[in-house]
Amino acid sequence: MIVNPLAERTRRTKADCTVRALAHVAGITYAAAEALAEDAGRKAGRGMTSSKLIGLLNRCKQHGILFRKVRMGSRTLRRFLREHPTGSFYLRKRGHALAVIDGQVSDTTPQASIILDAWQCVTGAPDKMLDNAKTSIQNINCSTPSRQP
Repeated sequence: MIVNPLAERTRRTKADCTVRALAHVAGITYAAAEALAEDAGRKAGRGMTSSKLIGLLNRCKQHGILFRKVRMGSRTLRRFLREHPTGSFYLRKRGHALAVIDGQVSDTTPQASIILDAWQCVTGAPDKMLDNAKTSIQNINCSTPSRQP
């Protein structure tokens, strides 16, 4: 069964590309990714600094989601896709984060965009990641505000 990690995203948020990219790459729910990001210092409706992003990816280890830094021989998204046709990757460009899964980009980022950093998600089976997502929601005291009518 394929799970859409953004299916439970009930509110319109700004600057949540880090959360969306993490949910896609790690195969976890939006709420679990949001809880991990908040635990790493992300404020709602605000982006993340590079140092907080590194902290976020390191925190993921505690929940069984492992990332490996990718050597950046490529600089544009187009070249990155050509060099890395398979795998799940978290990419950072100036002011934005995105996911690439088996050569498919998670959003509408232009292929001429310059990629600053890339990490590959090297965690095992997706079922294990979904179990970890459930655990992270319980362990991080995630409280998602209810949607106002």
